[in-house]
Amino acid sequence: MKKSMIAALAVSIGLAGGAMIAPTTASAHHSKTTATLHSFPKNMRHTWYHYDGKGRYDSFHFSTNRIKVVQYFGSKASKQTSNCYLYLVKGDQGTWINSKAHGEHGMGLFFKVTKHRGHVALREGSTNGNGIQTVHYFYRTHVK
Repeated sequence: MKKSMIAALAVSIGLAGGAMIAPTTASAHHSKTTATLHSFPKNMRHTWYHYDGKGRYDSFHFSTNRIKVVQYFGSKASKQTSNCYLYLVKGDQGTWINSKAHGEHGMGLFFKVTKHRGHVALREGSTNGNGIQTVHYFYRTHVK
């Protein structure tokens, strides 16, 4: 039961990013794992929101080493929580945090805190083996 929930979390997080995360490895010249982290950095430990354009907000809530995901499929909200393995990854667009749920296969999700449109933002990225690409920006408050 727990493995199926983790697998569902991995799939749904990938869908939240707008693309499925394929179980491939990033090529060495695009990204490189440089360290294992024991917790998310303090500047990430908030609830971050992404407006879906239909009056709803998807969200990530980061605690020390857990992610709680709330996302909408149609009008129904999906809520999932997972403990994560965390890695520091250097890619073409700087340093990212790679988060993988326990037991997850594939590349996981990539996050970094940055500025976007004058706001502090959480940048969500994914990879298909050709480096890390930005999928969405999440904000600490509801920004459309």
